[in-house]
Amino acid sequence: MASPVTKVTFFYDFISPYSYLAFRQLKRLRTKYGAQRLQVSYKPVVFGALLTHWSNKGPAEIPPKREFVFRDVHRYAKANNEPFSVPRAHPFLPLFPLRLTLLSTCNNDFSLQEHLIDAIYSSLWGDASGYGINPTEAEFTRVAAAAIPPQPSALTIDQLVIRAKSDVAKQELKTNGEEAAKLGVFGVPTMIVYPPTPNKAPELFWGNDQLNYIEMIINGKGGVIEVSPEYEQALRSIPAASVRPQSKL
Repeated sequence: MASPVTKVTFFYDFISPYSYLAFRQLKRLRTKYGAQRLQVSYKPVVFGALLTHWSNKGPAEIPPKREFVFRDVHRYAKANNEPFSVPRAHPFLPLFPLRLTLLSTCNNDFSLQEHLIDAIYSSLWGDASGYGINPTEAEFTRVAAAAIPPQPSALTIDQLVIRAKSDVAKQELKTNGEEAAKLGVFGVPTMIVYPPTPNKAPELFWGNDQLNYIEMIINGKGGVIEVSPEYEQALRSIPAASVRPQSKL
């Protein structure tokens, strides 16, 4: 009897160091369990567009939070033996690499897409020495070119760049963001998990510290962390007793 399959949609933006850490963990889970147990769909989104949609500010827009994030990621990376370096400037413009790593840009080649995501994340957050103050398309293109597997069927880097700059890619990235917002995605990294148990609704997990829950679901232990329908209904009916005034300290 075949093992049940857990499906995960991974929403990410290269601008997020937490997305970098979550991607590395998810990739390890995919290697550990194989496609027979875990199927992943990678969907790039523009974090800034999600922030605008939810009328929110990003961590990099709040100076003390920005500093905390870099400390927190540094600590996490050291504690978990993950390579990490701080970019020369942050935030930076991530639109081109996001469009470069769309599955359609990669001609629906999942392996190529994952190679490109891995290479760009590793170069941005694992060792950012290859970029200037504001990473350029040329720099991202160089990283992508080195990541393309040496096989006759693979797209050339020139073909990938043409696809990434097309109106189709621009629209698809926008559509990904709209889809994410409809699913309740408010930040990155977000994993929408479709459990292997029949008739179970998909669940949203946000943050690089949520991968242990996903592994529990893969192993059929999702019931331990399951949120009951009654609790879901109750939390959605909790009223706001106060509204924060829009004033300065």
